[in-house]
Amino acid sequence: MTGKSRQRAISEVAKLMLKLSPVEIIASKCTIDHAGKGIFEELLKMQDLVPSFVLSYRETDSDSNFLEIRRGSKVISSISFEMPNQVDRVWIPMEEKEFVVEVSKLILKFSEAGYPGCESCLGDDLNAPWDEEGSRASMLQFI
Repeated sequence: MTGKSRQRAISEVAKLMLKLSPVEIIASKCTIDHAGKGIFEELLKMQDLVPSFVLSYRETDSDSNFLEIRRGSKVISSISFEMPNQVDRVWIPMEEKEFVVEVSKLILKFSEAGYPGCESCLGDDLNAPWDEEGSRASMLQFI
């Protein structure tokens, strides 16, 4: 998968985060130690810029690096170099801090375009149904 396709996966997560807000990010202690305590600063700024976007986060003990984005008990996305078994979430293998920076930019961009109230504002590319299995197959080059 090209970088453009990974960007499409990040875009899908940004859409879900806006549409399903409030969301929670769960980060492993290992991720916080690796990326630094400020990893969530960009996303927290989004709450001020996008009033309809609400985020909370918490740390969990784990020996692996990962972020999980949840709405209630449902996992929306897993950011980790380890592919989850469940295909009901968007998996993106990338550095967690890089993901946070990229998804924050897209949340702001999509909100300014009128999303989620105006779904067609994002263009045909981002309105196509999400294909998680196809995305995962092409993401393998990143692990």
